[in-house]
Amino acid sequence: LFQASVCSANLSADQRELKIVSQQGSVFELDNVRWGFEGNLVTKKPVFKNTKVDISKVRDVYFWLETFPPEALAGHGMLAFVMDSPCVESADGKADIGLVYSFEAWLEQGQKYSPLEGMKKNCYRLIYQVSTIKDRVQLSIVIPNHKMYQYRVNLTAEQKQELLGLMLTESAVDRSGEYYHTYYNSCVFNAIRLINEVLPDSQKLKMYVAKDCPNLSVTFPPIVPDYLSKQGLICEKQLFTLGSQVINIPYGSGHVYDISLQDLNYGTLYNKLSQGGDIDLAEYLDYLRLAKSIFMEMKNQTEIIDQAQYDKQLSEISRIIASSEENFLDRFTETPDTLAWNLRWYVKKPVNPEFVNTIDCELIVAICEALKNSHCPYRQFLTDAKKTLIDRQADR
Repeated sequence: LFQASVCSANLSADQRELKIVSQQGSVFELDNVRWGFEGNLVTKKPVFKNTKVDISKVRDVYFWLETFPPEALAGHGMLAFVMDSPCVESADGKADIGLVYSFEAWLEQGQKYSPLEGMKKNCYRLIYQVSTIKDRVQLSIVIPNHKMYQYRVNLTAEQKQELLGLMLTESAVDRSGEYYHTYYNSCVFNAIRLINEVLPDSQKLKMYVAKDCPNLSVTFPPIVPDYLSKQGLICEKQLFTLGSQVINIPYGSGHVYDISLQDLNYGTLYNKLSQGGDIDLAEYLDYLRLAKSIFMEMKNQTEIIDQAQYDKQLSEISRIIASSEENFLDRFTETPDTLAWNLRWYVKKPVNPEFVNTIDCELIVAICEALKNSHCPYRQFLTDAKKTLIDRQADR
């Protein structure tokens, strides 16, 4: 029942399907739990261990939202299960305060995740990745220098234990015939779906606003916390960043489990990325096009479950798109030099033909049109850029 499929040699070594080796009452023995990364950014190696956990000792459940630019559009949702003591134990004697559940696209080796590719049918295999608290702090905060928002989920002791058990059993099921989808079958949607499973009927969240059309409030990362808060499901918001230095997680009777971010450096991992960074404009455009794709997916629905909520969400995502495009325009044209560099990068620089498809040509053409009539020293260049972009569109 619990045996997962064998990991394909072509799939990323950073991800593995959970295996339940045994279960005696509330005590689970697990394999393929990830315990962090070691090495450097080139050779970083995931560490997986045999692990024991007693689900009756779960103290708190948190909804974790990892965010990264553009934060109005991008994020990754997870569930963190904190125990009443550091009793998540590995076979080699290590201990952690809890486990994290992360619903993910299972990438092939060397493959980079694209939210737009994830909108295609059967593009990515999926995996229920289970790791320790420290592992996820390292992967989501230390290595990429992202923000992590933590919200405590308001559940009873019985619901917390039931949810942890459900997470483990679902994570160990063979998912070889299932696929990830950025909108229909995403990280946030499945974290909320699991929570919904343990709620009484009177508290259950609305997961859909149209037939097979998820409620944006449970699948679009930036707006999920506000919805969950209004439903009384989450509270106690905290923000963790690389600048936090130490993350404090309460447990037991007045105890605190300290996670030093410096201790998670594993050689050069911490130092290489401690300076941070920002998303590049191509990726920004990718997320803009993703939002537009979700808008069209919703707009094309015919069987509406809740018309008022459906109309409200169409309006909300339209507002988010408009705001994000304005932000993108600000960055694209920050200074004349920035403008010239960006336009040359998009128009003149040789690019992989596959990469051209990630460029929102219509938006860039609109930028060129708006700036052509201004007192810009690059007017002729803008005119040439517009023509090149129009020609490129015509060739598609």
